Amino acid sequence: MHKLKILMLLIFMASLSACFETTTYNSTTKSSNKYNFGKFLDSITSFPYSAPAEQQERIKNNYTKLKIGMPKNEILNILPPPNAEFFTYEKNGDKEVFESSSWAYYLTRQEYNLGSDSDAALFLYFNELEQLYWSIPDNIEGLSQLGNPLDAR
Repeated sequence: MHKLKILMLLIFMASLSACFETTTYNSTTKSSNKYNFGKFLDSITSFPYSAPAEQQERIKNNYTKLKIGMPKNEILNILPPPNAEFFTYEKNGDKEVFESSSWAYYLTRQEYNLGSDSDAALFLYFNELEQLYWSIPDNIEGLSQLGNPLDAR
C-alpha cells in the first residue's frame, strides 16, 4: 500500500507542476479559483514554509473526525479551508464532464516549484458527488490514510 501511496502522490505532484492544468489520457485537471494553488504558493514569503501553528493543530486534532462519504461543506466545519483545490474533468466528445476533485493542505513545504519527500501535507479526494472517498496524510505523525482510491465511484 505504501508504494500505491507514493505513486498516487507522485501523480498528484506531477499534475501540480505542469502549469496547474494538465491533460492526461481523457481527463483534464484544473486548479480552482477559490483555493488556487498558484496563489497559495505566491502568498508564501519565504521557504521552507510552515503553516501557522493554529492551522496545523486544527488539522492534526480534527483529522479523526473525517469520515468517508462526508461532503466538502461538513469538512470545512472540521478543518480549515484548503491551500489548494483541483477539479478533474473527463472529456466526452467536445464536452468536459466533472469527474472528481481534491484538496491539499500543506503543513510544511520546502520549495516553491517542486514538492519534496519531506513536505508535510494532507490530500483529500472527492468523488463526482463531492464526497470524501480517500484521504492521504503525508509526513504527519499520528495520522493514517482513510478510504481507498478504488472507492471513488
